[in-house]
Order: sequence, then C-alpha cells, then structure tokens
Amino acid sequence: MYKPITLILLAALLISGCASSDDEAEKATNVKFNNTLNTAPLDEEQIPMETVDPKQTVTEVINLLKNKDLPRLAAYVHSSQGVRFSPYGSVNIEKDIIMQPSVLQYAFEDDTILEWGSYHGSGEPINLSFSDYYDKFIYDFDFANAEQVGYNTTIGVGNTNNNASEVYSDSYIAEYHYKGTEANDFMDWSSLRIVLVEHNRDWVVVGIIHDQWTI
Repeated sequence: MYKPITLILLAALLISGCASSDDEAEKATNVKFNNTLNTAPLDEEQIPMETVDPKQTVTEVINLLKNKDLPRLAAYVHSSQGVRFSPYGSVNIEKDIIMQPSVLQYAFEDDTILEWGSYHGSGEPINLSFSDYYDKFIYDFDFANAEQVGYNTTIGVGNTNNNASEVYSDSYIAEYHYKGTEANDFMDWSSLRIVLVEHNRDWVVVGIIHDQWTI
C-alpha cells in the first residue's frame, strides 16, 4: 500500500507530465503554423510590377519605323503572333501579311515580291518588295513628327471600314495623322496606326495599319 505522501507525489508528477505534453503540442502547432505563413510561395500574380506606359512604347516604335531600324523594331513585335501589315484601314485577316520578328528584322535586305492585298478601286494585287511597301504603305509621311496623334481614337476617316478595334480586341491603338493639303481639299490625308497588346506584362506590336482616302 502507498503511503499518503507517496500518492500526493505521484499525482503531482502525472499533472506536471500532462501539462508539459500540452505545452509541447501547442508549441509544435504554433511553429508549424508560423512556418507555413513564412515559407508559403507568393503567387506571381500578387507580385507588384511596374506597368509600362503604352505611349512610351508606341513612341519608340514610330521612331524605329522612321529610322528603318528593323532589328530593334523586331524586338517590340509579339513573339508568337508576329505583326500584321494592313495597307488600308480595313484589316483583312485572310490576306494581310504577317511577319514574325525573325523575318521582319531582315526585311529590308529581302527583295522578294510579296502580295500585300489589293489596291482599293482597281482591285489589282499589291505586289511589292518590303522596301517598296514601306515607302508606299507604311512611312509615306513623317509620321514621327505628325501634328495630330490619337490614342484609342480615330482621326482619319475615309471610305474604308476601320475595323481595327474589332480585329484587335483589348488593344491600344495609336494613330499618327497627316491631314493633307488644302489644295486637294484635304483628300490626300494619310494615317499610320500602330496596334499594341499586352503580353507578358509588356506592350508589344501586333499590327501596323496604313489608311488613306481611296477612290
């Protein structure tokens, strides 16, 4: 038989052991919880990143076009979609030529005659090298110094359907506009539209559209 004092000591030891176990369990739970909070990977979407101003991008692009710097321009083109060239305001997704960056950067060195669409009015095919197409349907005026520039707004309105915003959804379109001359009742106006879309948290070029009044 245990003496009363022995029973008291045993009870005290049992209570102390249970309390110690509870404390250790609570500490382990807290450590696990805190480690989970501290080491959980941050979702990439939650990482704040500086947004590039599309106006800055399109200004760089128009100056590269002016300077005929295709290797640097190619770096701004969508890596998989490429850039579509439209000779008139109505974008033709079936006939307009699309160039990938790897092709565009050497385009001035290639004399291959390509069919870029059809001339409005005559319907004849537009058969030109890239260099000739550039002179007639890209940079036929000094657009980098245009007096009128519109952002997501149309300036030049002709007799072709401007469907850019429909073809390029969720895009940013900058229009550089030459208003023409009074002697020709301003019918000799010309516009160059550069279409940007967001890709990998940046703005890239997917369309270069020339527009003008046609017969």
